[in-house]
Amino acid sequence: MSEAKFEILPGLSGSGPPAIPFPATNLGFSEGFVVRFIPSSSVEWTGNFQRGETRYSNVHMHPDKRRIIVVAGGADYLINPNNKSVEGHTSEYISFSHETREPNVVVFGDYIRFWAEGKDGRKWTTPRLSWDGINVKSVLDGVLTAMCYSVIDEAWHEIMVDMASGHVTGFSFDSDLRGVKQVIVRDRTHKSD
Repeated sequence: MSEAKFEILPGLSGSGPPAIPFPATNLGFSEGFVVRFIPSSSVEWTGNFQRGETRYSNVHMHPDKRRIIVVAGGADYLINPNNKSVEGHTSEYISFSHETREPNVVVFGDYIRFWAEGKDGRKWTTPRLSWDGINVKSVLDGVLTAMCYSVIDEAWHEIMVDMASGHVTGFSFDSDLRGVKQVIVRDRTHKSD
């Protein structure tokens, strides 16, 4: 069986069959992120995906090569293109995604962490990495390099994530958080004159 294909469209078409709204409660009254699906075993169709809470949109073939992952304005939809259904939804806040063949995963990120989906489901999830902000710098040789924001020193700090294991090196949100707790404890014990 050959893989399904997809195409990101600039908007809804004024002719042909209407686009299928996702989620079903969207009813298609507003234009979202529009994707045409060309399944391997049925007729092509179009989906109109309600956007989530970011400006990031993308489409990836799932590592199982049967399903397609749509990220519409941060909201993810795991689509079975043959029966036009959503098989999963996890977030409204995705701000990054990257498909890699070795290892065969799709890596996602939001404003605080990364996670990877493999052929059989979730492969790994990092701990919280940032207070509220991650900027990806590069993905090279299986390593994702990003900058994470700290409210302690109001600066960006580099981290590296191994895309096969999810192991993180560099800046640590946990140590940054411990620094905040120590400051708070000190402030509570301080007596004013």
